[in-house]
Amino acid sequence: MLGYNEPSYRITIGDTDITPRINGLLVSLSLTDTRGGAADQLDLVLADQDGRVPFPDNGKELRLWLGWPAQGLVDKGRFIINEVQMSGPPDQITIRARSVDTNDTLPGQHTYSWHKTTLGTIVRTIAARHKLKAGIDAQFDKVRIAHIDQTDESDLSFINRISKRFDAVAAVKAGRLMLIHRGQSLTASGKPLPTITIHRSEGDGFSYSATTADSYSGVKARWNEKSHAKLKTVVAGSGDNAKVLKETYTSAAEALRAARSEWQRLQRGRCSLDMMLAYGRPELLPESPIRLEGFKRDVDQQPWVVIEVRHDLSKTGYTMAVTCEIKENVLAFY
Repeated sequence: MLGYNEPSYRITIGDTDITPRINGLLVSLSLTDTRGGAADQLDLVLADQDGRVPFPDNGKELRLWLGWPAQGLVDKGRFIINEVQMSGPPDQITIRARSVDTNDTLPGQHTYSWHKTTLGTIVRTIAARHKLKAGIDAQFDKVRIAHIDQTDESDLSFINRISKRFDAVAAVKAGRLMLIHRGQSLTASGKPLPTITIHRSEGDGFSYSATTADSYSGVKARWNEKSHAKLKTVVAGSGDNAKVLKETYTSAAEALRAARSEWQRLQRGRCSLDMMLAYGRPELLPESPIRLEGFKRDVDQQPWVVIEVRHDLSKTGYTMAVTCEIKENVLAFY
């Protein structure tokens, strides 16, 4: 076991540390941390039997640190309060907040034609437009974009659309516009995330699933060769029992990128794992690589990566729900 004692937290609203005020009043704290552009959500439920808990203002910034005192609290980020509820009896106040770095960080519709550039250049240009730093996997600087149009489309929607072609994840985190390969377990600066070992004895329960339904050997994508006015096909994986993409692409390179992206997605979906940890691990993040111990050999030997975590803190302790998928080797897209 982890040898942890009593969990702890620290919460600030604006410049004020409210932790001393709410100690003893906190009924529950729930934080869901997701991969990609979806906003992380934080819910705080406070007891208010004496009616002395004030309503915080919507739009205020809230920061959370969470963990175990012996190991030090982990900064879980900044949030904006967007909803306050009251219920009873017993009287309780629920404060709901979303991560600061959401889709709202890249507002506005834009029309622009990108021509003879790279994916890395596109992301850096958009980051600069919104006064953000860019955190980009170096491989994306090698991805050539012959031409692509952005028509009355938000910058984040545009980046998400492009990133799917390369099986990448686009997100705004901590003031940085990030673009990383999905499942590669790298930070935006290109450094590997540490592998975290989880033993079966740490869990309250788990659910493992492996499926062969509609199991494909590869993915086929078609492209239009204009010089001969006919369709050609490229394959990622094997063509014996390949899934065929519906879209027709304009070049062999574009078709192969789409096929590789879908092939990687299918491989990750072969196995899934959900765990309930009896002791929360605040260092776990989406994209964290996981090594399992104490399960069956087939489960322990798989390379896993976290795709979502939910932290739950209450008077009964600090637990965590973790969702994982298979971590596959990343294919080159250039």
